[in-house]
Amino acid sequence: REKIKETAIRLFNEKGATNVSTVLLSEKMKISPGNLYYYFTNKEHIIRTIWEEDMVPETDAIYFRDHDEAPHLAMFHLLEDFSDHAMKYRFFYTEIYTLINNDPKLQWKYKERWDQVVARLVSMFQDWEARDLIRATTPGFKKVLSENLLLIGPATIHASLALHPEMKTRDALRHSVVSACVMLCGLYSEEVRQELMALLAEHHYPVHCS
Repeated sequence: REKIKETAIRLFNEKGATNVSTVLLSEKMKISPGNLYYYFTNKEHIIRTIWEEDMVPETDAIYFRDHDEAPHLAMFHLLEDFSDHAMKYRFFYTEIYTLINNDPKLQWKYKERWDQVVARLVSMFQDWEARDLIRATTPGFKKVLSENLLLIGPATIHASLALHPEMKTRDALRHSVVSACVMLCGLYSEEVRQELMALLAEHHYPVHCS
């Protein structure tokens, strides 16, 4: 069962999940389709299981850990860690809307997870605001900001790869980090903003935020 998941992740990343059938997957593993169906009813079941058993626990460690650092450091590390995670499961984040639409069960579970992560990000922003680390905003603004942070990553990755076929996936992921950091610039004080720019430059992210 674990070997099926591991092989599926590798093939999905190489060829795209929509281009990999259960027949191809079983051929690559040198097992019969019936052996594969003993563990998974179809490809959607495989993808949903990977998301539930592997991806969600990894993102728990990213979004739900304590963020005691300054806001720009905490967010930078969160985005970097998510970028590494998205690289590992790049098939999911480059085809996310197709995969969700193809599986109503995953769609429902993803929506539930979405609400949990948005609430966590809103809470994080509220905590920073209470400690005067970021400027004050309305609860509605924090919710929209949190939702946009979750949207901008996959959207930037997908757009970068679609518009620039020559771009490597790692560069597209780095671009998503830059996009998210730029979106947050207006939330920070001038001092924190400058520290963020220095941090991005130190890690070789070419971006200017004024």
